[in-house]
Amino acid sequence: MLFLTFFFPVVTLLLAHTIQNWFRLRHIPGPLWAKVTDLWRAYHYIKGDYGDVLLTLHRRYGDLVRTGPNSVNLGNPSGVPVLYRTNPTLKKGNFYISVATSERGREIHSVGSTMDEEIHTRLKRPMAPYFAIPSLLGMESAMDEIQQELEDQICRRVTVDVVLWMRLFSLESLYWIAFSNKLGYLSQGNDADGVLSMLQSKFVFACYTSTAPIVGWLANYVAGFIGPGLDSLFPKAAQELQSRRRNKKTKTTHRDLLAHFMDASQKDPETLEEKGVLGATISTIFAGSDTTGTTLTFLLYYLVKHPAALARLREELDSAVRSGNLSYAPKWTEVSTLNYLQAVFKETLRLHSAARISLYRAVGPEGLDLCGERLPSGTNVGCFGYTAHRNEPVYGSDAGLFRPERWIEASNE
Repeated sequence: MLFLTFFFPVVTLLLAHTIQNWFRLRHIPGPLWAKVTDLWRAYHYIKGDYGDVLLTLHRRYGDLVRTGPNSVNLGNPSGVPVLYRTNPTLKKGNFYISVATSERGREIHSVGSTMDEEIHTRLKRPMAPYFAIPSLLGMESAMDEIQQELEDQICRRVTVDVVLWMRLFSLESLYWIAFSNKLGYLSQGNDADGVLSMLQSKFVFACYTSTAPIVGWLANYVAGFIGPGLDSLFPKAAQELQSRRRNKKTKTTHRDLLAHFMDASQKDPETLEEKGVLGATISTIFAGSDTTGTTLTFLLYYLVKHPAALARLREELDSAVRSGNLSYAPKWTEVSTLNYLQAVFKETLRLHSAARISLYRAVGPEGLDLCGERLPSGTNVGCFGYTAHRNEPVYGSDAGLFRPERWIEASNE
């Protein structure tokens, strides 16, 4: 009897909530099950066909498709400046709670996970200069050394696992940028202590739990009480931080990410405490290593699959070398002027966005006008790159094909 006393009110509330969401977004088309439950989205994520299914739905219904009881996906790139505007910004959607980390119940803020706009601004302010072009150019010599190590390792082998080596290269590069130190993965040729596997698992987990953010939040919350043992990168980062504090006079070949965050922490310890320094540094490695490795892998894949594009790129590179405009190792100032190379990168990122998730925003109290539709307050709206980047009105009838020339033929607009 006591069970029924609690059961019926809970079911009634859930049913009322579902009906309310149904009618709030009844003008946005989408699959029947998506209007009822987020399990529709979770099912297709796990099945691995979410992007293709969503693309088909956008071609059938138009720019906006309902992907959950309170979720809408944007499929037209023209709506991106409205959705991800910076002044005023739309608050982050509930997806971000799935990637929030904590220690014994206390959230460790990072730019990527915090949903508090004020804290986000305070965290981002000291980071922005570090990722500006002049600062990044100061790391070229260090990156050249790692690139040379990758080349040496590949040249020694008859066959190469491109996926593995691109990921090892990306992780080694990000770790060097962060700590001016090496993991030794390139020299060993494997993921010796599991950091790469851990990062990949966390990335996949974040993608899956984006459909049920509370599951991701709960898992990370529980992990915060267990300790860093589940995260093999955290002890390494903590060791680097303690070593840097013991040896304050340690000189590095470049001003690395850890030094930058330590300085920011001294200026504003309330915003960026010790755990925050580690969180900010680790989140940069987490966000950058797998995405960079995946992008490089698919760039090579598309070139091998399209011999004409590969031949044209080789001709551009050979011509630049002959004219003295491309040195070894290549500099950013040189490769940034190679139009076809830039087009190849853009086309790769268009067809295969490394992050297969929708970065949701929550519609504010005033509502949102998007692609000719009015979205009510509280709606979660995201843009899944796979669909937006295959929008035929924007990219043409061949939007599904790898054709770098489209970036050279297109106007600046």
